Amino acid sequence: MSFTTTARMSRSRYAVAIAGATSPFGQTLAETFLSPKSYGAFFSQVICLVEEGPEDEAAASALKYVDRGARVEGVAYTAAGRVSLKSALNGVDAVVNALPHQDSSLGSKSDILFEAALDAGVTVYFAGDFADSHPSAGQDDFDDSASTAESDTSVDSVEEFFREAASHSIPEPPPASDSDSTSSFSSDSDDDETPPAQPAARHSTRHDSRCHALLQQRGKSEKVKVVHVHTGMFLEDFESSNGYFAGPVTSRSDMARSIAELIILHGTRTTIPDEVRIAGCILGESRDERTPDENDLVNPQGSVWEWTQCGLAAEELARRQDRHIPRKSEPAGDSA
Repeated sequence: MSFTTTARMSRSRYAVAIAGATSPFGQTLAETFLSPKSYGAFFSQVICLVEEGPEDEAAASALKYVDRGARVEGVAYTAAGRVSLKSALNGVDAVVNALPHQDSSLGSKSDILFEAALDAGVTVYFAGDFADSHPSAGQDDFDDSASTAESDTSVDSVEEFFREAASHSIPEPPPASDSDSTSSFSSDSDDDETPPAQPAARHSTRHDSRCHALLQQRGKSEKVKVVHVHTGMFLEDFESSNGYFAGPVTSRSDMARSIAELIILHGTRTTIPDEVRIAGCILGESRDERTPDENDLVNPQGSVWEWTQCGLAAEELARRQDRHIPRKSEPAGDSA
């Protein structure tokens, strides 16, 4: 019996918060977590975090989930709003960061979100960068002859860059401070005291690396799980002028189900990796087929749900864009 099957049979229930619940992926997450036909029974509470602002159109779109049992919370991802953000996350087991247009700089919205989640006692945090890829393939593996020809960057230097970017090497942190109330990511503070020196990894360009560094500083590495999920590009965001694209894609619905399964697995103390790869995540033709992934961890042999087939989805996208992609049995020359 697989870990996933055992976890689902436990029928434990979890409270989950979706940051960026009105983003395209955030809405897919909300629909999936609230669906009585799929994961509604596994979540005792679904909290949709909506950023406060002058335009409330996005917030209004999240209210449709209230009738289905969700709780909508208006929050501000600022140093001043960290207390109310923590309050909104009290009692939450898992936080999924689906904030759109993510800023990876120090003290970003994602950093503030993670600090609030940590203060609130969240046990698993899914870092953002969904639909982002950290490829390890060389420049020659990108199926774009024009851009490859114009680039004078060597393959070795590109591979070295990506290896460095994917590194989780974190230096030894300083002793934890006496108070967890002061932001460890931002220079903003509630008092005039000088904040303690931070580990160099706190300034990493990767948000999840800074999260791991903060966990080490506070001595909570064994209590809180930070998971960085790699998906490749979202299939629904596919766009190409000629109807062809060489690269990994994953359906939002598949990704939302995968996140739900990972939350269930974590709730049963099943070990899940810090880096989770779903479907393709390596740019370059056929590279995704040879790259280890966690597809069978979340959906063993496709027994939980049927993966979205890229071929059929591509045809649907082509129809929406008024283009024709020939089927395998159809001669390419007969396309309109």
